[in-house]
Amino acid sequence: MKHKIGKGEEEWQFQVDFWSFRQEFYIPESPSNEEYWDKLLEGGNFLYNKYKNTEIAEYVKDVVMACIRDLDRKATEKYGKPKNLRMD
Repeated sequence: MKHKIGKGEEEWQFQVDFWSFRQEFYIPESPSNEEYWDKLLEGGNFLYNKYKNTEIAEYVKDVVMACIRDLDRKATEKYGKPKNLRMD
């Protein structure tokens, strides 16, 4: 039987939060644009910290890190130099 995520549940709220995060950083900037990459990491850390004491903490971490790695990959393809980002 299919289970839908209920509006207001933690995972639903994370999806809403993540979508806003993803939209804000959708197009990667040059690795030399420190402000963009700093804000990306701050946003990722904010999401992780918001959900780190929940049952979905590992899922949140995995999704956020996958997004950051994808942006790093796209920036490398476009600009040539990887940023090699890490979340604290």
